[in-house]
Amino acid sequence: MPGGSKPRPKTAHHALKAARAALPAYTRPAPPSMPTTLSKSHRHMAQLPHCLSPKSAFRKPTIVVSKHAVEMSIPRPKHGEDPQTPDRSRIQRLAKHTPGQTIFHADIDFDGLRPLIDIAYWSSFPDVRRDAAAAFCTLSKNAANLEVMAQAGALGAALSLIANTKATMDLAILRDATDTLAELVQLPSMQHKLLSAPTGITTVFSILRIADVRVKRAALKLVAHLLEVPDASAQLVAHGGFLTLLHFVQALTCRKDRQLKRTAASLLLRLATAEDNKAKIAEDDAIPQLCALFQDPYLEVDAGFRKELLDCILALSTERHAARRLLECRIVPVLLFILTTAKSLELSLVVLSILEQFSADPRLALPLVQHDVIPTLVTVGFATDESNALYRPGMSKALGILLQLLKREEAHAVATDVGIVDRISQYKLFMAPERSVRNHSIGILVLLAKRVPLPKRPYDTPDRNASSHACHLELIARGYLHCAFAILSRPTPGPKDAWREGDDEAIHAKELVLQALSHLSESDNVRLLLCKPPVLEAILAIARHKLVLGSCAKLLADLATKPDNVPKLLEPRLQLFLLKCIAPSCRDDDVRYEGARAFAALSRLEQAREHLVATGVVSFLQRLAKHVRCEIPLLRSTALLAHATVECLKHDAAALRIQSVMRNWRAKHAAASVKEAAVTALQSPRRRRFQQLALRATRLVAAEHETQASIQHRFLAKSRSSYH
Repeated sequence: MPGGSKPRPKTAHHALKAARAALPAYTRPAPPSMPTTLSKSHRHMAQLPHCLSPKSAFRKPTIVVSKHAVEMSIPRPKHGEDPQTPDRSRIQRLAKHTPGQTIFHADIDFDGLRPLIDIAYWSSFPDVRRDAAAAFCTLSKNAANLEVMAQAGALGAALSLIANTKATMDLAILRDATDTLAELVQLPSMQHKLLSAPTGITTVFSILRIADVRVKRAALKLVAHLLEVPDASAQLVAHGGFLTLLHFVQALTCRKDRQLKRTAASLLLRLATAEDNKAKIAEDDAIPQLCALFQDPYLEVDAGFRKELLDCILALSTERHAARRLLECRIVPVLLFILTTAKSLELSLVVLSILEQFSADPRLALPLVQHDVIPTLVTVGFATDESNALYRPGMSKALGILLQLLKREEAHAVATDVGIVDRISQYKLFMAPERSVRNHSIGILVLLAKRVPLPKRPYDTPDRNASSHACHLELIARGYLHCAFAILSRPTPGPKDAWREGDDEAIHAKELVLQALSHLSESDNVRLLLCKPPVLEAILAIARHKLVLGSCAKLLADLATKPDNVPKLLEPRLQLFLLKCIAPSCRDDDVRYEGARAFAALSRLEQAREHLVATGVVSFLQRLAKHVRCEIPLLRSTALLAHATVECLKHDAAALRIQSVMRNWRAKHAAASVKEAAVTALQSPRRRRFQQLALRATRLVAAEHETQASIQHRFLAKSRSSYH
């Protein structure tokens, strides 16, 4: 050129005009029902013959060479059939929901897209790239174009537009390219391609860091479509997707777009729900940042966003390591604040579910107690409405959490002070219609009574019977025995009764309460209050269950130490139960020890000794007393107690002799009765009737002045003569 001036570069308008001139003429295809007419520029094109095998279901692509371009038609099925591929099915579903469209067909073909894709890859002009991105975005809005764009490589072109625009930050290109990606990823094939692309996930995360709101919305839509793939959540978390979304949410703390924040929180929930992702998230630095989100005052305004974050924490709390990390980040005070200020029952239930997951881990029970969870749980769990009715769902969860926390001894004093026993007794929760409420209430009562552990057998402490525990007295003052007696008074089915629904639950509840009362009986002042008919009847009803046999025997032995309880314990059924405890058929050493201890306590009273001798307990005690020199401490203690009881009963030697004589006489009399019954059974009914009439007549004719000796002598003489 003259003057050595450089050639003037073409503007973006001229470049795009030249690119359009290079494209072949394109005619919008008609609907499938109408024949497609070729334009003038296509009529002179040479048509290649179709070479198809008779078994092929689709036509092979037709390649046409012309002056301007090389065109390749998209393979179409024979006879107008539509193959139901995943992409095609998805396009049909999308087309049904596209507003303002009655006929859906592609706006462009494979050949028309190639120049746009080349521009996206190779053009260095910003205006041209901007127009190409706008064209891609416009075409992607039509669901019918998605399949053509997917086959032509629009996914890679959109990724290239985003990657080459990071340095200049052209928002127009970023918006259009992100919208194109969000539309393309609706197809299953594009989802897999984007996840398997070398820079696919990285590009998605880079879009999330852009401050533009429109780009953020499209990026969230893109991530939501990717999560439709089963393995996508694991890949996203492995590449740091959970942490990236957290940064995304933190950047939105001052935004007014509530829907954007809720969508981001819902994506966090979907990532945290997968079981394989929870351990990875727990090992990352995401949990401290997640807990920091609750310091945002905006949470009080947007209840939906707060609900999504709480659901995310609930999903993570099911994994133990993640739950411990959450507790280390001091999430409990925040949860308690939300629980006390929540206006909806649904939000309170979510917080209670999180605390329930925390309490399921024994290692987290003590930190929860130290955070003063118990007073808040009692306040919220027993909240009432205007009609003084309890909120049953919240109360059930609160009782379940308290039941887990009370397994730690540190929580017993706090629970008693806040009045948990008073509430259970006031509302009679042990008889509630909900089974979970009943079980949790009874479990709490049992755990509170077990605050003082049982000493190890044998009991060697001499001052054991004179001690009382303040915690037991406080429980009784708050109405503990009222609850226990009400549970024990429920009817228990006998061995011959028909089984009914709830019988097993009632028996199990009585077993637990009797075990709790065996702990309360460690206090000397409580033993007089425990010796009541409901307790004694429950012991007799549950005595056939071997699991509580030791607790029942221990409870009776403790009650026998009080002289005022002895008349009630001399009841024949209770004596028979204690005899079974020391009988040779009993194989439990603990039960035999408690039985011997009960008889030793009863034998100290003179009014009970005669009754004990009459029941035949001496022979069993003498059998146990033979093991005085045993090396096993429990057996030796049992033998010593039995020996001491026998020594107490030896005050009347004649009674012991009479006992042995009567034992032999009863055995002989029983044998004679059996023989007489056998002989009578062999007689005819008529003969037995005559014998009965004769016996009655003999009694009537007996003289009133006859003595008993003369009558016996007369009958003995008749019996002797009958034998001769």
